[in-house]
Amino acid sequence: MDKRRWVVLLVLFAVIACDGAAEETTTTATTVTTTPTTTTTPESTTSSGPLLPVPEGPAVSCFYLDGYIAVEQGQANAAQTALAPYDVQIGPATPADVLGETTEPDVNEALDSQLDLLSTSVDSFDVATLLNELNDPNDPQIAAGPIYAIGQASHWQLKPGTEPISRPQATLPDTDRGEGIIAVVDSGIVEDPRGPDWMSRGEHVLYEDMDIETISDDPRLASHGTFVTSIIRQLAPAYRVAFASALPVTPDSIVAREEDPLPPDFPYVSTELHVAAAITRLTQRSELTAENVAALNLSLGTYTCAPGEEPTMVATMAAMRIWFGAFRESTVFAAGGNEPYVEPFWPAALSTYPLDPNIQPDWVRGVGAVNETGDQVVWGSTAAAATTTPMPAPQRPWVTDVAPGCDLLGLRGGTASDGATVAAWSGSSFASAVSAALVTTGVPPVTAGPPHEYDYSAPGLSFENLGSCDIP
Repeated sequence: MDKRRWVVLLVLFAVIACDGAAEETTTTATTVTTTPTTTTTPESTTSSGPLLPVPEGPAVSCFYLDGYIAVEQGQANAAQTALAPYDVQIGPATPADVLGETTEPDVNEALDSQLDLLSTSVDSFDVATLLNELNDPNDPQIAAGPIYAIGQASHWQLKPGTEPISRPQATLPDTDRGEGIIAVVDSGIVEDPRGPDWMSRGEHVLYEDMDIETISDDPRLASHGTFVTSIIRQLAPAYRVAFASALPVTPDSIVAREEDPLPPDFPYVSTELHVAAAITRLTQRSELTAENVAALNLSLGTYTCAPGEEPTMVATMAAMRIWFGAFRESTVFAAGGNEPYVEPFWPAALSTYPLDPNIQPDWVRGVGAVNETGDQVVWGSTAAAATTTPMPAPQRPWVTDVAPGCDLLGLRGGTASDGATVAAWSGSSFASAVSAALVTTGVPPVTAGPPHEYDYSAPGLSFENLGSCDIP
């Protein structure tokens, strides 16, 4: 490996100290089945070929929106006809039915041009699976999928690595703001009048009223998006961040496959369609042009319960087509996941497993977190505290790039009482933000490889709280 690239990276990265652990837990839910009214069913087939083989690993569950499926645009009538022999009440739906009043007509129109939505009377995962099985494998007519739930930051819950700490705010280099933009879709922005001027609205961060959570004692939803944005602003001070929220949904609207449902007080979960709506909003912002958008950061993701076959993610691919239709020369950086699962984590897995012939794999980069020795790290599904030690990452083909992801210092919104706003968090969400920021500097992405391949021993790199991101 070219150590000079890491020297450049580490000098740029010196505005944040890295090393530490933040982890979230995966939550699970129950199975619902679809039963045909006929006594015979078509032979089960898949609509496309298998993914690359994956090694054995812990089983995953998946989560999806209750009562809706997505099909490729123009396929709604064919889907209804195919389901006619089955005891499935199905009807047309619109993005506004799912997104509610938070979306605008132009967003609905853009989404309608890429997909059709259908409401279902039974489990949406089973209905989508059945539609795909009804296809002739040599001439598939329908591409159907549930609308998968998406957790922020490649976690299902936000459990900060540290509470906000009182310390001097980072001072950005004296750099004139250029016209370049890095786009972010995340959980929201905490609007804090005490925040540093380099996070100011309009001048440095472009966001809308619907993206804001006003500062409070517990800014659970928007703190993650604030943290991601602050990392990008620190590492790419000449670039503005254009932000859009993937708005949350209520836990009782989410169904799980074969496991327990989400608890009613679950702090945050969104869906593919809400991410697609946020991406669409960004493409319609007048400040963003094909010339000035360098990257889109997606520190979020999901599993699909389809480890051995190509999943159908209609809403995600609609979002990608809308994005690359507007900003083809940009790169999407997506968190590679924090759990020790070997099943693909989406949308990061688009870096390796193409789901649409119009979206090339190298347009998307799946980013994993590494510690100070260069080892890829993941955190177990039972991790519940910042002191939990991560594990070496399993082989994950979709993790194409790596970046520092341990104890990054950033803004999380703080508390109303003491004004502390800085925290040290870890994870692939924040490694993804590092990669998105560094693409603007001319530093090429660092390709993922086996442990101990990377040299983080460049002089001048400072780590704080050593030990919390070590592999035992």
